[in-house]
Amino acid sequence: MACRHDRLGPGFTTASHRHHCVQLVMAMRGTLLIRGSSGDPWMRCGAALVRPDAAHEVDARNTTVLIGFVDSESELGQHSVNASQVESPASRKPKSPPGA
Repeated sequence: MACRHDRLGPGFTTASHRHHCVQLVMAMRGTLLIRGSSGDPWMRCGAALVRPDAAHEVDARNTTVLIGFVDSESELGQHSVNASQVESPASRKPKSPPGA
């Protein structure tokens, strides 16, 4: 299974990038920030599932993170992409506040 590995370690920041794997990035305590590209607003979350080939940036400087990469063409990768209701950071828009 190409492109599968896990990492637990100190947080980090990334410039916009993409990879052909499904990526799970999870803050072990607190939250992290993620967005599709430098023009998009940051979204704060405890974890994010990034679809294959989706451009994204991560700012997780203030937490320990667990990162998992799964081959997008493997059975687990296909299930993650097909069963997930989570959109890629590049296509997800922040929700409008009530009454807006």
